[in-house]
This record gives sequence, C-alpha cells and structure tokens, in this order.
Amino acid sequence: MSDYINCKPAYKFRLGNNDPFEYLPEDVLCIILSKLPLKEQVRASAVSRKWRCLWTVCPKLNFDSIAMYDKNNYGRQLLIQKFIDSVNAILAQFHGRVVEELSIKCDFDTILIDHLDSWVSFAVMSWTKFLSLDLTRPYLEVFCDKYIFPFKLLDSGIITRLQKLQLGRVSIGLPTQFGGFPNLRRLDLKFVDVNVTDLQDMLSKCCKLEWLNIMRCHLSDGLKVNSPLPCQIYLSVEYSQITEITFNAVKLKTFKYKGKPVPINLIQSSELEIVDIFFSKDTLVHISTLLCNVLINVQKLTFTASCEQQPEPIFGFFSEIGTFYRKVSTAFWFLLSPPPPVQEPIKRLPECPFNYLKRLYFGGYNGSNGQVEFLIHMVENAPALEALTLKQDGLFDSDVHSAARRYLDGKISPQCAIRYL
Repeated sequence: MSDYINCKPAYKFRLGNNDPFEYLPEDVLCIILSKLPLKEQVRASAVSRKWRCLWTVCPKLNFDSIAMYDKNNYGRQLLIQKFIDSVNAILAQFHGRVVEELSIKCDFDTILIDHLDSWVSFAVMSWTKFLSLDLTRPYLEVFCDKYIFPFKLLDSGIITRLQKLQLGRVSIGLPTQFGGFPNLRRLDLKFVDVNVTDLQDMLSKCCKLEWLNIMRCHLSDGLKVNSPLPCQIYLSVEYSQITEITFNAVKLKTFKYKGKPVPINLIQSSELEIVDIFFSKDTLVHISTLLCNVLINVQKLTFTASCEQQPEPIFGFFSEIGTFYRKVSTAFWFLLSPPPPVQEPIKRLPECPFNYLKRLYFGGYNGSNGQVEFLIHMVENAPALEALTLKQDGLFDSDVHSAARRYLDGKISPQCAIRYL
C-alpha cells in the first residue's frame, strides 16, 4: 500500500487532500478491510469518503454474539433478539454480493431456527466457501434439542463451492442420495448429533478432505471410513463416544486422539509423522493390543495413559509390540497410578531394539517395579538415545531419583544426557 501511495505525484497530496487512501484501487481497500472484525470495518467507514460503503463489499462476515454484546447489560432473550436484528440488517446490505466466509456464533434458542435457515439460504445465494455455525448453550441446556442443519437448502452450487464447514451443537441428518461435498477441504464437528452411518457416508464422499476434527460427538459405534481419502493429512478425535477408528488415508501426517481406549487402524497411513494419544483409565496390557495398527509408520509419538494397577508387570507387554516402536524418534509419555514399591530382582524384558529412539520423556515416574523394568528395557535397547527426562509423579522425592540413577548406572550410554524433574 505504501508503495502505491508513494508512486503517486506529490502534487495530488498538496491540494488539501488529507486522504492517503483515495487513490488506492477498490480491491486493495477490500483486502485492508478484510483484516478487521466486522464491527471495526463499519467504524472504518469514517476514515475516508471512499470507505463509506466499502465495508459492504468485504467477503468475510463473522457474527459473534459474545463479542458484539456484553451479556451483563442484557437479558438472554433481549440479547438474542438484538443479535438477530443486527445480523439481518447487515446481511441485507450484502444482498446480491459474494461473501466468501459466513460465521455465526451465538447461544441457541428456538426463536433462532427460522433465522438460521434464512442465514444458511443467504450463504447459498452468496457463493459462500466457508460456512460456520457454532450454537453455544447455557450449561443447564446442554441436553436440549439442537438445531437441525438444513441440508435441503443447499443447492448443487454451494455443495460444489463449499471448502470449509464448521458445525457446533447442531444435529445432522443426511438426505437420501446425498452426493457429498466434492471440494470440501476442512470439516470441524463439535457437540454434533449425527448417526454414524450418515457421518461415514458423508466422509466417504468428501474426496478432497484434508482436515477433519471431531470433538464430543456421540456416535456410540465404530467410525470406519474404508473409502480412500487421498488428500487427508490431519485427523483429530476427542472425547467422542466411539468403539473404534478405521481410516484409509494414505497421506495422513497427524493423528490426535483423546478418550477411552479403542482400537485404532491407520495401517494405510504410510506417511504418518505425528501421533498424539491420550487413553483414559485402562490397563497397559490391554492398551498394547489397541495401538499395533497405529505405530507401524509413526515417526513421533506422544502417548499419555491414565492406567489402572494390575498384578502382572506393567510394562511386560513391550516384548510383544516393541518392533512397532523402532521408528519412533522423539517421545513417550506415561501417566500412571501409584503402584507398589520396587521388588528385587528387577525382571529383564526380552531384547527389542529401538534403533531410532533419540529422546525419551517419562512423565509420572515414581520408581515402581513396572516403571523401572520399562526404563531399563528402553535404555538398554536404544543405542542412539541422546536425552532422557524423568519427571516425577507428585512431590519431588530425592530417593526416587537416587534409585533411578542406581538402576541406570552402566546401562545407559555416557553420551546420553539425563534430566530429573
């Protein structure tokens, strides 16, 4: 922008014109405005005569009732009505114009249903590429009926154009013979009610999907997408009621999961680089059987588990699946419940090389039998280990770290740096 202003003849700015933006092309001004929130765009109309109505050309509209109004100054119903009036008034200014992004975030109320349908229709007519509906709820209304997303209002045009879709606290029911979103790149679902069959059917027809985020969606069944997703590079599933995960995504690079232990099959993902898994309460022996189809290709693993105590040695299962960790190059995390004290002699697990392991982070360390077994097993089988960090569980106990140093003495490479936290 400064280059454009500076290249203009100086006399044009000496004729009493104090507007440095007057000679900028309209498309440049639109880019400047697009970087501002909608409220600031309207305020900016006072900066220049040329900006007076330019905000109505902005291709991005973001309506957030929390940001627009102070809840302390309005009752809930009044706030919702003011939000409806504001959105309708602004959208009327954009009638017949292209709007690339439309985002609506507000507390859901039944009086919003007809207006939400109208706003989705506006997105259809405005050639929208990014549509977001996030209908938050007061705590006591979490289990009330949700807004049913109106697939019937989507014509073939927006279905083809839509590239990003974010839905929060809505209900999804696909119409019969739904053809999918052929150009959808990103899909975010949060607190969404959806039949697992509908979700799998929709995903299988999003052939250009790159990014999928599923949070607190209660499917109560397995999430299995056997149709190829050749463009998908990111998959995150958090605290959703599912029984298993199976994806055919050959280019998947990042996978994140938080929740109850479930079987995960990403065996087709040969380019998988980063895996971040948190398993809630379970035994490590059971967890070991769930990860085999995840760890074959992973390069960086962050694994956190809140595990129950069990009579057998906690880390004995590594002798069975150790081959899957050979490519892991950065980190392990384990968060364990307080187990019984160490019992001599320490059991040695079968040899299993971890030739690519360079950094090992051990969280929740408290010096139990199973943890010591695992620690010795890892350092003895990791010739390339460069850094070992032991983070103690609970308050610092020097005796726990002293015991760890004693067990590691002579078993770890002198080139490996050890940190005790």
